[in-house]
Amino acid sequence: MTSLSTNIVINELLCFLQNKCDVLDEVSIIRLCATSFKTEDVEKAKTILFDFVPTEKGRKIMRKRENKIEKDLQDMIKVLKECESELFPKFVAYDLSKLPPVTFDHIDVSRFLVDIRVLQEELQNIKVQMRNKCDEEVFKTCVEQLRSEIVTQKVCESSKNKALQPLPVSNSNRERHARVVDPGPVETLSVSTSNRIENVSLQASHQHEPKKNATYASMTAITSPEPRSLLKKHTEHSNKIEENPNPWINVTYKKNTNRFQGKLGIGKVETSSTFKSADIKVPLYISNVDKNTSERDICEYVQSKTQEKITIQKLTMKEDKQYCSYKIFVSRNKLDLYLNSDIWPEGIMFRRFIQFRKYKNNNQNGEK
Repeated sequence: MTSLSTNIVINELLCFLQNKCDVLDEVSIIRLCATSFKTEDVEKAKTILFDFVPTEKGRKIMRKRENKIEKDLQDMIKVLKECESELFPKFVAYDLSKLPPVTFDHIDVSRFLVDIRVLQEELQNIKVQMRNKCDEEVFKTCVEQLRSEIVTQKVCESSKNKALQPLPVSNSNRERHARVVDPGPVETLSVSTSNRIENVSLQASHQHEPKKNATYASMTAITSPEPRSLLKKHTEHSNKIEENPNPWINVTYKKNTNRFQGKLGIGKVETSSTFKSADIKVPLYISNVDKNTSERDICEYVQSKTQEKITIQKLTMKEDKQYCSYKIFVSRNKLDLYLNSDIWPEGIMFRRFIQFRKYKNNNQNGEK
């Protein structure tokens, strides 16, 4: 007895649906089959398909109204996608001419473009992952090379240090009561020790036979070599530091100048010349003026000090105070002259006049 999966059923529509439901979208399949198959072919294929579907998996619905073919095709596609493939036999096509050709007229181009875009994004992600993986491998290779170089450098330094250390001398010939060498400079001691070792080695090479009458007193005491001192290296390093007592360098940057900044002319112009600067008046504020002082007194005093005539205006204050305040108009070209404290009497307060915004619309004079 053979299972259902080994059975073969000849039906061109079911063969097309079974093979294309996983490749094309549902809208394209319905549009393609509705224009290629007749209503009788669709009803027959639906009956054959639902004969293999158990009742609990799906129920055959008879469509009678408009869009009957599209709804029947939609029911068959839903059953093929939701049910297990083992429930259905292998649907084959006997008449291949009935199979509709898949062209761009029956494909949803927008869905096709979306699939292409998704494919491009996935391909780009794969490229980025591969690039990151290559960069990581290159980084690991560089790290391994640096580690090997560091290890090699350490081995070379250790071998150099071993080569610089003097060879130990055997103390077998040392006299039991050998005299102790007087302490002296480290460099002198190391040099004398090396010379003594060379002399002993030369004497040993020329004497092939030991002396029979040798005594302990006639044998010179051989001292073990002292380790090399670092005093000389420290001295050289300190000398290099002293040669350059000031390692800091003063760095000055060119200041950016304002190319649009103007300058004032100082040339003298004849009285008859009409080419001259505009006489623009700017306000100044003076305060703490005695109440007995009149406006005429102030004008005469300023004219005696600056040789210039001014316009003066008394300010009305909200509260009555023990002094008066004035607003005077002076030439802008000689503003620095009026802002000099030497021309004003002691105790007089003066400054540039400030026009606050809240007083602009009142048209009333007040203390500023």
